[in-house]
Amino acid sequence: AFLPHLSLAVDINPLLLCVAKRLLAGESLELVEFPSPARDSKSVAVQHKIETQLRKPEGFEFLFAHALNLPFKKESLDFVFTPWLIDILPISIEEFSKRLNYYLKPGGIWINSGPLGYTDSAHAHAVAADQIEDVLSRGGFKLAF
Repeated sequence: AFLPHLSLAVDINPLLLCVAKRLLAGESLELVEFPSPARDSKSVAVQHKIETQLRKPEGFEFLFAHALNLPFKKESLDFVFTPWLIDILPISIEEFSKRLNYYLKPGGIWINSGPLGYTDSAHAHAVAADQIEDVLSRGGFKLAF
């Protein structure tokens, strides 16, 4: 089993970190969503109650930081998981993979999950799925799927 002694949830959005911290502490939250565009007058502001049965495991902490400027030493991380991140960054995947590789120990693992659905602001850095292996190899990674 993969049981790290320390896991960090890193994000630059304080709202997301606070919500996660409170939910994992056992609180339920009521948040308001403002869909854009609203389909009708009832969907201008939609209230949601969110809760989870999950609790913060031992050794799991929250860190306010930017993915492009992580506060870690070179080769200090064993494993990095980036959900829904690489397609919203203002830099290329190749550049991000080089930066991320700086922090990983030799033999470290990076798992990314999420689409390659680039936003307009990141479209200049778009990479097609058939180009990923070549781009990431230039960043020091080897795909293992």
